[in-house]
Amino acid sequence: MRKVFRKYSIKISLVLVLTLFSVEKSGAQGIGNQILIGINGAQIDGDRLFGYNKAGLTLGWGAFFPVSSEKLKLHFNVLYVQKGAKTKTDPNSLTNALWRQSFHYVDVPIYLEYNVWDKLNLASGFVPGYMIAAQINTGFGNVTNTDEMQRLSMEWMADVNYKVADNVGLGVRFNYSLLSVRQNVGWFNNLMTFYASFYL
Repeated sequence: MRKVFRKYSIKISLVLVLTLFSVEKSGAQGIGNQILIGINGAQIDGDRLFGYNKAGLTLGWGAFFPVSSEKLKLHFNVLYVQKGAKTKTDPNSLTNALWRQSFHYVDVPIYLEYNVWDKLNLASGFVPGYMIAAQINTGFGNVTNTDEMQRLSMEWMADVNYKVADNVGLGVRFNYSLLSVRQNVGWFNNLMTFYASFYL
């Protein structure tokens, strides 16, 4: 799956850049703003742990601009996002020890959203980000291990959302790393977010 993402990442990036230049001159008058609040289920592909067991938060702000028509919009977000991985532990098992990786990011999703039907929207784009902190807990408390990680990140994202009211939308977002999040090791963030969007 990562090979497919990398194969098309350059093409999609070019589409996004060209879209930036195609925003209508009147788009400045149609700028919208939103607040996003979400709950994450996270895992890391490559660490031999499985399942979206690491819970976290997504919080932030977004802006969007109409592109050529009201159906197509370019979005820009600034988000604080908690990612990582966690085992499901069994207190009666000596072999199933606690393992938790906690990653804290500032992400800047840039994506296109298309209104496919009534209040239903589909979106896709890229998520450059910066890791501000990382901790590991193996059962003896949190230990900072940020120096072992790759601070800069790039992810692909897909999103589906539905506007349940004039100023409120509900959505599901999927993010996947295009680059390893750890130095010299193939670890890839895999994130599912259920969120609410409040339009200002």
